[in-house]
Amino acid sequence: MSLVGNLEDLGLGDILQIVSLSRKSGVLSLAWGEVRGKIIFRDGQVVGAFESAGNRSLPAILADHKLLPADKLAAAERTVNAQPDARHAKEALARDFKQKADAVEEAIREQTENIVFHFFTWPEGTFNFELQEIDGELAALEPPAHAFVLEVGLSPQFLAMEGTRLQDERRRERVEAPVGPPLRPGKSEPAKPKPAPVPEPAPAPKAEPISDLESDFGSVADALAYYEKQAKDSPAPAPETAPEPEPEPEPAPEPPRPAPARRTEPEPASRPAPAPAPAVERPHLEGPAPLLVAVDDDRLMLESLTHHLSARGFRLLTFETVAAALEQVQVLVDSGERPAAVIADLLMPDTTGRSTLGGLELLERLRRIHTGVSVYMMSDYENAPGKQKSEELGARFFFMKPKSSQLDEDFGSPELVNFVSVLLNALQSEPKTEPRAKLDEGDLINLGEELRREFGEEAVVGVAEGAVVSSRGLAMLKTMISELNDPASSGQITLLILRFAAELMNRAVIFLVAKTQLAGLGQFGLTIDGINPQKHVRSIRIPLNAPSIFREAIQKRMPLKKGLKPTQWNDYLVTNLGGLAPREVFVAPIIAGGKIAAILYGDNAPEDKEIGDTESLEIFLAQAGLAMEKALLERRLREMGSSAESGG
Repeated sequence: MSLVGNLEDLGLGDILQIVSLSRKSGVLSLAWGEVRGKIIFRDGQVVGAFESAGNRSLPAILADHKLLPADKLAAAERTVNAQPDARHAKEALARDFKQKADAVEEAIREQTENIVFHFFTWPEGTFNFELQEIDGELAALEPPAHAFVLEVGLSPQFLAMEGTRLQDERRRERVEAPVGPPLRPGKSEPAKPKPAPVPEPAPAPKAEPISDLESDFGSVADALAYYEKQAKDSPAPAPETAPEPEPEPEPAPEPPRPAPARRTEPEPASRPAPAPAPAVERPHLEGPAPLLVAVDDDRLMLESLTHHLSARGFRLLTFETVAAALEQVQVLVDSGERPAAVIADLLMPDTTGRSTLGGLELLERLRRIHTGVSVYMMSDYENAPGKQKSEELGARFFFMKPKSSQLDEDFGSPELVNFVSVLLNALQSEPKTEPRAKLDEGDLINLGEELRREFGEEAVVGVAEGAVVSSRGLAMLKTMISELNDPASSGQITLLILRFAAELMNRAVIFLVAKTQLAGLGQFGLTIDGINPQKHVRSIRIPLNAPSIFREAIQKRMPLKKGLKPTQWNDYLVTNLGGLAPREVFVAPIIAGGKIAAILYGDNAPEDKEIGDTESLEIFLAQAGLAMEKALLERRLREMGSSAESGG
């Protein structure tokens, strides 16, 4: 990954969060006039920040904190400057000047934060982030900067949020525009050199101008509020049924070009709802109500199983952790009540928390407790290595369970009902329970050790990463939703969406749904020779009444993942995104307040590959829509409060 551009187009907060998600090592170089800055990342964490002007020494900062006597400052500076790197500098301070390691690390952390926050005060500048090994970069640091390297890095997300907050406070004090929309004409701003002229974007068919807000889409809430007011007395942007054919505007003449290569798959029809599962009677298992143990870190899945299986006459014990389930199964077996079956998720934390294949550990250790316990493995994502290993370890069945987005609190989704039907059929096939046969110690096999010997430690980790997009996407989903629900993030919804999309595809663009057309809002990953991609995206307009991939997504109100059909406006989109025809695209509506407020477009150009799994992104978009709705509501409440105060 490489990021190059202007801080006016992609703010420092955005850059920090993007690098954080990459979890890579590298160097972010910043420049503002003659001033230079540098932020060094190790595995996505900030371990150092440096500025070309005004660097203070580590002993001086310790003296400011009354940790180092003033009469020893000069000697400490000479000692630190004589050390080759930060590690030796810290050791020298501890050895020769009795400085505690925690206090020294805290001083370095404070200095690093202050420098990063100072970068947020720059009115303009350029940036260049390069992925690279950082050992050489750290070795090249000169005194006194060489001592300011953290052992445990800082979270870029924290730095981004705090830096943006401080930036907002400074701007409010100067009574300037908030972060997001550019300054209105007449507002004072630092003098900037005139930008070099950029080529005009590809000609678009004549579209209705929106307003002066069309270049002011920095705030989602502001833009949505504007469009909501604009469409208050107007029909919905796009009807659910295809509109009557209208004469399509002719595009401005452009030189003929070969049609972009596309996959020629037929366009699928609307996704039919799954057929309801046939009524299934209670399985004819002998004895009292059969006891089942269900293990899943998804609480809603456990509640769903309890709801359906209890109604079929089963007793259920549910657990969200592997350790708790193993402990209870051991108690049951020791008391002579062996479960009829254990239903376990494949992808959940193991007992150490270092692996996401907790289901395999559960399966292996259940074999030690009792070889006769039937184990049903389930997963909501394809994981061929995990499935194969489950079968090798003795899993009786391996099912695909409903995804989290297909569950609801009414427990009535078609996907869940069908899954329960399949599960009941499997339970009905269970053999009669046989008395427990006591195992000799020599009969026990350490399957975990066998697994490690067969695949090696790295191979086990590789299996855990087998569902690269899925497992990582789900882990990221939890973090991103937490940020989305953070009140400080209410003005950065589009940023969060683009950050998430950047992990799953090479390029992404967000379009706002206006009264009669789509308007570009923001982007990630676009590279167009001689053109500022952010400004270029904001000039893109696509009508809602003409055939395109966007109109299809609006009419179906669901995400689409497919090849682009050769239509006038699809071709216009490809041209304005650089002319590279993607093999497959992802288009998803973002629904706020029951209306489609925006659309996310993504692809993997310039690579010729399909979009991977997007389930976690689709879930996040649903949450983002709720956040947009909340932002609009809060805006209205503030306006009502302001009106009440002025009226009073």
